Amino acid sequence: MKWALASNYEILLAEDRTSALRVVQQDKPNIVTLDLGLPPSPGDTREGLLALADMLQCDPQLKVLVITGQYEKENAMEAIGQGAYDFFPSL
Repeated sequence: MKWALASNYEILLAEDRTSALRVVQQDKPNIVTLDLGLPPSPGDTREGLLALADMLQCDPQLKVLVITGQYEKENAMEAIGQGAYDFFPSL
């Protein structure tokens, strides 16, 4: 996605929840794409869902698009229920 969007948008990257929250606080993006599988447990959704909650607490108007391989319906419902703008499974 980075290469597809880079010619038209400024791309800011974060590799974990802490750096993602720092980017949201410092750079105030309009849109965030978020993978639910974040370190230290990329096979689990807890860290990604915590990142979603942290980012929306920082900026309740932020549009967070979840794009993840954690595509189970329960994950989609949880993310949308917590305030994600949309959920896209990456198969």
